[in-house]
Amino acid sequence: MTNTGYYNILNLNPNSTPGEIKKSYLKLSRQYHPDKNNTKEAEEKFKEISKVYQVLSDPEKRKLYDKFGEDFEKINSMQQQDPFGGMFGNFGFNFGGGNQVRKSSPISINLIVTLKDLYEGVSKKFKFQRKIPCKICEGSGLDVGKTHNICNSCKGSGKTVIINRNGNMIQQNISICFTCKGAGKSINKADLCKHCIGNRISIESIEKEIDIPKGIEIGNTIRMENVGNLEPDTDIPGDLDINMIIETPHPFLERKGKDILFSAKVNLYDALNEYEISFEHLNGKKYLLEGNGRDNVLKPGNYVLKNLGFPIMKSNKFGNLIIQVEILFPDKIDLSTNQQKKLRNMFKYDQLDKKDYLSDDFTKIPFPLLKESDNNEELYENEEECVNERNQGQCVHQ
Repeated sequence: MTNTGYYNILNLNPNSTPGEIKKSYLKLSRQYHPDKNNTKEAEEKFKEISKVYQVLSDPEKRKLYDKFGEDFEKINSMQQQDPFGGMFGNFGFNFGGGNQVRKSSPISINLIVTLKDLYEGVSKKFKFQRKIPCKICEGSGLDVGKTHNICNSCKGSGKTVIINRNGNMIQQNISICFTCKGAGKSINKADLCKHCIGNRISIESIEKEIDIPKGIEIGNTIRMENVGNLEPDTDIPGDLDINMIIETPHPFLERKGKDILFSAKVNLYDALNEYEISFEHLNGKKYLLEGNGRDNVLKPGNYVLKNLGFPIMKSNKFGNLIIQVEILFPDKIDLSTNQQKKLRNMFKYDQLDKKDYLSDDFTKIPFPLLKESDNNEELYENEEECVNERNQGQCVHQ
């Protein structure tokens, strides 16, 4: 039986349309508005009218109120607190002592974002599709003026009972009727709704807006409750799970947890003399890192700039920016004897005494032994094979 208390407050009946509900609310709210009726009774009445309208103007809340009355908001939490609901629900037992709210199936979608979106935190509008009861037959699956038939398989119960005997043991299994899928009703083919062909659903396109928090990581899901599918024979919509994906990687920055990685390639000449590394950060600022070999030669490795990484969620802290420096060496260098001496003196390296290790006790192998390839596989099974072919002028390692 439909509850009528809220409808009576707005001088309506349960069959009132959304337009009639809004019209009555506007009329009564003007009548009892504190600016026009400055009494305690009018103030309480105005609050009551506003509370009722918030429920009846929302299709989902209205449907729940019609079924459960003023306590409809407690039903869902009571169901979640029922320790036996999940254990015995499939066996047809109901220990909750009343009707349970049936929630529709969830929807999962992918939302395309950028690395900058995840750094700054943004609001994004998006569209998705969900299932709702057919707008023509209101989810019944019937054509206008037609009625359901009682399912012959389950006799209208929506369930089938299978009894298995094993000696003195009798096992009873209760399952959803396969013929009517638990509805307890069937429809003649000629009586099907012409719009949904008996499927009972329509597809609705919805636009929503979501706030993406700063620092959220790819792989985390944002859930919007009660905006998913609203299927027939359910009381409230399912949830919408939003998975964020980066379709186009950032051209030069990469995220690793709370840190940002930036790969910088510097040629050997600049690393020994004057070098500059510049880039634009996700925060919109441009940074220039500079130095010279007279003060400090730039070496390959990771250089950390603290607090320039990703914001850490639910805190005021940031990760680090890690500059990954790679020094580019020339393939070969042609120096005169005099230039070699100057270079050796510049680096202050002592000349190695070759006579200590160049003897007949060693097998000489041209270096490098491996040639660069896509899969980094060794081109020769052993060193001896390569050495022999080099001596014959056939080895490809030139």
